[in-house]
This record gives sequence, structure tokens and C-alpha cells, in this order.
Amino acid sequence: MTESLVERPTVEGGCAIADPGRDLAKIAVVERHLATGRVGVGFVRGSGLQRGALASTVAHDAHNLVVLGVSDDDMLAAVARAAELGGGIVAVEGARCWQNARSLSPALLRRAARRRDRAEPRVHRRRRRSAGAARRRS
Repeated sequence: MTESLVERPTVEGGCAIADPGRDLAKIAVVERHLATGRVGVGFVRGSGLQRGALASTVAHDAHNLVVLGVSDDDMLAAVARAAELGGGIVAVEGARCWQNARSLSPALLRRAARRRDRAEPRVHRRRRRSAGAARRRS
């Protein structure tokens, strides 16, 4: 069950950082469909992540990019690699990067990407219509 917790993050050099010793990982959600530049950042407990970062565009909401990590540098590298791949799942630790292409066939990934690319314009049209309707009602 998800619960809301209030924790003071570890601060280093004036920046809030992940603290794997307290099972506190940093999480960010990057909007990737409308080029808004929006990024939400927070902390999560319970992931068990002790090093590196995981990034994924496989998310139930809008398939934005979600990245979880204990190192800001590894989080950035995971986001960059996922962007290079056009999405997917990426794990990074230091200079080493693992991506879903190693465990999934390239043909399957291409097929999934084609389905996503066909669906995106329809999703954007629906999102714009919904946003417009919401604005008219307020």
C-alpha cells in the first residue's frame, strides 16, 4: 500500500540527495510527449535500491520517463540513454549501462515502438481536447 511520509532528506552542498543507508532514493518523472520541460522530483522509500539508477518509459500513466536512483549522475545517464533508445528500460551504475534490448528481441522492441508511434498523435489530440474542455468549464 502506498502511504505518504514526510522525511528530511540528506543535504550535501545545499542539495537534497538520495540516502541508500536510509532506503531513500530520488525519483523524477520527466514529461516526454509535449516538450513542456516539466520534471517532478521527489524521494521514495522502500525501493531497496543501493546503487545506480533505473529509468523507464513503461509507465501506466502517460508513458512519461520515470527515473529512480541513488546517484544524480547515474540518473542523468539513464535518462540520456533511454532518450537515445527512444524509450524502454535502462539500468546504469557508474559507466556501465544495461538496456532492455539485451533481454528483449530487437524485433519486439521495434514492433512496440511502431505501436506507440501510431498511438501518440491520437493520445495528444484527446489530451488537447480534454484540456480545452476543462478550461471552458472553469
